[in-house]
Amino acid sequence: MATDELVRLRTNLNSIDNEILEHILPEVPADNDDAELEVTTG
Repeated sequence: MATDELVRLRTNLNSIDNEILEHILPEVPADNDDAELEVTTG
C-alpha cells in the first residue's frame, strides 16, 4: 500500500540524513562565521 511506500521513503531519507551528519558536517570548520555563509544578490 501507499503507507508502506511512504515508510520506505522515510527510511531512505533518514539514511541520507545520517550520511550528511557523519561525513559532511564534521568537515566544516567549527569556527565558521555566519557572515561567511550569507548570500548576496546583485
